[in-house]
Amino acid sequence: MTTDLRDLMSERADHLAPPALDTAAIMADGSGRVRRRRYAGIAGAAVLAVAAAVAVPAVLGGDGDGSLVADVPADREDPVAWVRGTVLHTSPDGPEVELDRQPVALVQGQSGFVFSDAEGGVHVVLADRDLLLPVGQLEASDAAAFASDGDVVAWVDADEGEPSYAVMDLSEGPGVTRLPVTDGTATPLERERDMTAAVAAVDGRTVYLRTASGATAWEPFSGDHTLTPLEVAPGTRVVLEDAKNGVLHYQRTGGTPAAKEEAYVVGPDLRTGVEVKSWDGILSPDGRFLVSETADESIVSDTTTGRRLPFDLGEYAFLAGYRWLDDDTYAALAMRRLESEQVDLLRCDAPTGACEVAVADQELVSDGALLLPFGHG
Repeated sequence: MTTDLRDLMSERADHLAPPALDTAAIMADGSGRVRRRRYAGIAGAAVLAVAAAVAVPAVLGGDGDGSLVADVPADREDPVAWVRGTVLHTSPDGPEVELDRQPVALVQGQSGFVFSDAEGGVHVVLADRDLLLPVGQLEASDAAAFASDGDVVAWVDADEGEPSYAVMDLSEGPGVTRLPVTDGTATPLERERDMTAAVAAVDGRTVYLRTASGATAWEPFSGDHTLTPLEVAPGTRVVLEDAKNGVLHYQRTGGTPAAKEEAYVVGPDLRTGVEVKSWDGILSPDGRFLVSETADESIVSDTTTGRRLPFDLGEYAFLAGYRWLDDDTYAALAMRRLESEQVDLLRCDAPTGACEVAVADQELVSDGALLLPFGHG
């Protein structure tokens, strides 16, 4: 998820009694991404501006082709999932799993789920094996601690006393591969910007790490735990945001023109690519599309050209994509009224911008926090 709904909901909750939402982890990639936006000097202002301007019709821009959000229930199987309180739900009419604790971060794969609780405990859910068991302990109690691609989930673990990079493949069961952290968990630039998450992205079975020497690739399932640094263009500083199917999404400062303000780039490496309008974002599994958010607008970009694709907000006051369901389809949370306590979960088609309702009228109420999985399917 690329939008800081935490600030939006907190702002709105000031006008509700009781507070409407446990904002600890809903939608966003967590506080790590929140911090990344704040250091840029725009401090989540885009979403706060939406909340401050409820009376003004919001428009999600783009080239526009008249595609309206279609308010029709999904009539087929749909991998949209959510947690209400301590119960994991899947739609439509999928199984419900009692988790025995309220998660604060959730990752969805094809073969199961990984979640963390308020104490930082990491747990795996493998429904086909009737398994729900602990597998680790987060090094930092940060909802952005997880990165994933399909069934491969990675995080920084402290279960064995010292921080280690941890990764598991849900399709292979609950086993965890660990690699000790030996050189710190962030570059000087990232530490300067209060970024501590050490796993940047997962692409297939490659895990991208943030280390003191920069973005680094790890092949945990190869048996060779050599870390491979990624090159950046001379004079630039880079923060890797995401990686899918060989496409990298990153923040870049410096370079040409000299001392250029921060730009967001998608490309085959950290030296080249096309700029996109974004704060940060999540790549589709095939790397073709990027869902992102900036200046109150939810944006889908073509990663080969950087071009913004058509999108129409339809009847909603706010809509933000938070997870890819397949190469062309992403899940989004939408609000018809910003002051409402209800949201719809949508399935949206990236090439056309058309959406349909998958799960309707989920309440943002204090008696059972709504939590959504972030990231990639």
